[in-house]
This record gives sequence, C-alpha cells and structure tokens, in this order.
Amino acid sequence: MENKKMKSFVNCPMCGELVLVVMKPYQEAMNELIRMVEMQGGIGKTDHFEGGGRCKCGIRVQTSLHVTAIPRG
Repeated sequence: MENKKMKSFVNCPMCGELVLVVMKPYQEAMNELIRMVEMQGGIGKTDHFEGGGRCKCGIRVQTSLHVTAIPRG
C-alpha cells in the first residue's frame, strides 16, 4: 500500500469534544489478512486506516476507517 496518511476530526465518546486524529494504514500483516477475507466475500478494493489522538478531557480516542470502492451496478 502506498504511504497514505490523513488527518480527521472525530467526537470524543466521553465528552463530545472534537479530537484531531492522524490516520495511517493498518499494519501490513493485518491488512493482508483482511484483504483475504474481503476477496472471499466479494468485497471491492478497500483501504483500512487506524489512528488516534488525545482529547482535552484526557481520554485517548482510537479510531478506524474502512474505505471501499464499489463498482457501479
């Protein structure tokens, strides 16, 4: 996978404040395992990201994102 990285804001599940999270691709071993499951299930090309950030309230917020390309049908 290319060196993809993105930033996003999510709401803290504890207090609702916006938290900046830096998203990076899943570790390669995990990504390959998920890719095998997706191929067996007929799921289109998907990129998987994980990341986190610290909220003002002190909680560490962890997040994941799965972006799938679905062919027109």
